[in-house]
Amino acid sequence: MVKQRPNWLNWRSGISFGVGLVGLGIAIALATGKLKAGIGGGKTEVTSVKTTVGGVETTTTTTPQEAKTLWDWLSLAGVPVSLAGLGFWLQIQQQKQNDLQKERELEQTKQLAAVERDIAEQNRQEEALQNYYDKISALLVDKNLLAIAAKREILVTDAKPDTTALEERELLDVSVDVIRARTLTTLRRLDSTRKTSLIQFLLEAEVISKLKLGLQNANLEGANLEKAHLEKAHLKGANLTKAIGLTKEQLEGQDPPYLCSTKLPEGIDIDPNRDCARLARDFPDPD
Repeated sequence: MVKQRPNWLNWRSGISFGVGLVGLGIAIALATGKLKAGIGGGKTEVTSVKTTVGGVETTTTTTPQEAKTLWDWLSLAGVPVSLAGLGFWLQIQQQKQNDLQKERELEQTKQLAAVERDIAEQNRQEEALQNYYDKISALLVDKNLLAIAAKREILVTDAKPDTTALEERELLDVSVDVIRARTLTTLRRLDSTRKTSLIQFLLEAEVISKLKLGLQNANLEGANLEKAHLEKAHLKGANLTKAIGLTKEQLEGQDPPYLCSTKLPEGIDIDPNRDCARLARDFPDPD
């Protein structure tokens, strides 16, 4: 593969070569004494013949030719040298413009790629959120989980539950585990805005309150939890740092959420391990 010589080397070499020739010419002129005396001097003779009645008349005209000094020759060479210099300068400017255009195109390409990546990421998150809505909604409706959850206390306290009650209890436990797994997985893939939408969906559908959905180890960083009802929510190990709108009052009250190793936002002065003992009592075998 033949390497192309850089442009700066071409024009700089040309200028150096031209300056060298001029210097050499001056040196020769100084050495030969022609710098002031000049070279190329002489005379030009023009002979004309004219025939007349009396015979042939010959006329000779002599025109002296002044010797040209080195400065004269340099003046004559100045025009092409100037044109050559102008050409080199234009070439440099053109190269700069080309480089600048390439930089602009590269920057535009990078910006376009960043926009496309952002759009693709937003679409991916939106698709993940919509898929979550569809799956959880179908599970809640098809399995009638909220109705089963309404009988949770009976199912738990009944000393001799019938077969149907046992099946419903098992269905409820398995379904809650599935919902929790999907919730934690989806939360990790969403930005703060979509996290807010997901939590709002769970709150409005009463999944957290009625199904006692555990949000332990959930990543809720940056989610908008303003006015969110977190009564009895299982928040062990949950990340609530930078949560928007979360207040101390939401974490207290008659049925406060369970806090244990919970990462709370700055400014909320509550023991993050407040409910570790209560969790062990209410959830003997927590995840």
